[in-house]
Order: sequence, then structure tokens, then C-alpha cells
Amino acid sequence: MFSSLMGYTLTAALRDRILLAFVLIMLIIASISNFLGSAAIVEQLQFSMVYKAGAMRLAGAVSLVLFICFYVRRAYDSREIDFLVSRPVSRPLYILSLATSFAVIAAALAVAISAAIYISGVPDVSGWQIWSFSLLIEYIVISMIAMFFAMVIKSAAGAALAGFALYALGRMIGVLSGIADMPTDNQGLVVAGYLFDLISVFVPRFDLMGQTAWLVYGAQAVAADMTDSLKAIGFNWFLYLQGLAFSLLFILATIFDFTRKQF
Repeated sequence: MFSSLMGYTLTAALRDRILLAFVLIMLIIASISNFLGSAAIVEQLQFSMVYKAGAMRLAGAVSLVLFICFYVRRAYDSREIDFLVSRPVSRPLYILSLATSFAVIAAALAVAISAAIYISGVPDVSGWQIWSFSLLIEYIVISMIAMFFAMVIKSAAGAALAGFALYALGRMIGVLSGIADMPTDNQGLVVAGYLFDLISVFVPRFDLMGQTAWLVYGAQAVAADMTDSLKAIGFNWFLYLQGLAFSLLFILATIFDFTRKQF
């Protein structure tokens, strides 16, 4: 039953031609990046690669959120979910099948982007490996976030906007944390800084993933971006733990909400 539900969701993704549409987006991004890179006086290939990596990373995240949110809300509107939950399928199993299917789609997009960067650019191999792995973790977490908001918010557009907002916060969280930790004599700002540090624990650190500098400078750039705490646990373990923790968090939150719904 689990594999059948997964196959149903993956077939819907193929029917919607999300991968084909993303391939076309990748070709457009590659063409524009090559044009912008050619304007550089030196290191044209590196400039082009950095433009492609950053744009494709953002395009992949946007594509995932839009597809998942509109797919889930369409399933609600067409009474598809009502039919499935009336079958001998437990609600947690249905959510797990959705989560696994969306993770497979996220992995496919991450692999496609990583392969495109490796083939069309001149990345440092060690930097490309950690960049690709961090992109995979980022996309899986994003897909779980999109699934959660699509299940909770009744509007596909509203769910997508909520997903984009959390993704933007995850990309900006490092800068905001730095601002909050700046020394000040204002006690109100000090308290606000502590409060923000607490909030940042529950926000995915997308700012520490997929940094284009890694593609050019390799492992040295990765080491330079690591804090003392990251060096203590290791960056790969940090990615593993963050991906696992936030994926489980949003899956469990989705299951909790879905099991309480009345159909």
C-alpha cells in the first residue's frame, strides 16, 4: 500500500511535467549565466558557474514549494484525499507516503542541478561534493515545510507564500543573528537578542548550505564558514542532524494536524 501511494504521487509529478519544466528553467538560467559570465574580464567560467549555481538553487526551491502546495490543495479540492482516507489506509501512512514521494522529487531536482553545475562549470571537486550534499538536505527540508503548510493552510497561494517566507527567513537567519548579537546598552534590545537566538534554534539554517564560494574555493571555503560549534560536531554531521531533525519535525506536525481533520 505504501509503495502504491508513493507511485500515485510520483505519477502525478510526471503528469504535471515538473521535471521537464525545471529542465527548461535550467537551460534558460544556464544561457543567462553564460552571458553574464562572458562579461567578466577574468575567470569567466567561475563567474558563470557561480551565477548558475545560485539561480538554480533558488529556482529549484521555488519549483518544489509551488508544485507541492498546489498538488496538495488540488487533491483536497478534487476530493482525492477524502477518497484515499476512506480506504483501509491509516492517515499517518498516507502522510509518510507523501513525504517520501516529495523527498524523492526533491532529490531528483538536487541531483539534476548538481550534475548541471559539474558538467557545465569547473568546480572544485571537494567543494562541489559538499555543496551538492547540502543542496540535497536543503531541498528535502523545503519539501517537508511545503507539505506542512499545504496541509494546514486551505489556500495554495497562502501555503506557498508561507513556505517562501520561512525559506527566506532560513536564508537570512545568519545575518539576523549577527545583528541581534551586536553589543548594545539598551536592555530591551538585549532581551530581544536573546529571544531571537531562541527563535533561531527552530529555523532551518539554510544560510549555511549551498554557498557558491565552495564551488570555487573548495574545502578551504567550507572550513572558513564553520563556527567553533560546527567544527566540534563536523559539518557533514551538522547537515545530517539538521535535515533529520527538521524533516521529522514537519512530518510529525503534518501527521498531528491531518489526524485531527474531519472529512
